[in-house]
Amino acid sequence: MHNKSLFLMAKAIAVTAFVATAAFAMIPQSMAYVPLPFESAENVAQASVYRANCARCHGNDGRSNTKEGRRTEADDLTDESVKNMDAAKMSRIIRNGKGDMPGNKKLSSSQISALVRYVKSL
Repeated sequence: MHNKSLFLMAKAIAVTAFVATAAFAMIPQSMAYVPLPFESAENVAQASVYRANCARCHGNDGRSNTKEGRRTEADDLTDESVKNMDAAKMSRIIRNGKGDMPGNKKLSSSQISALVRYVKSL
């Protein structure tokens, strides 16, 4: 009886594994894997510009929880008021600065646009 129980349990496991594999194979390719935002080449480039120009004060996560961010009272870029800010206004702030935040005239228009998209994605 013991051997028969083990055989039936092994058979049930095999059937379950087969059904699960078959069900997974039926998932459309577009739903099988959803890439994360930071995995796109564009997002990696945006993050690079952000880290080089903004992270010292705003931090890698945009929350401004850095020594320099606290000292200057830098805005939390994850706040809804920042996310909802008009892109043109955000571009002007990046270009010309605001309060203790220096402007960055060396960035190209496309780099500033990339920064705006990145900040809104934080």
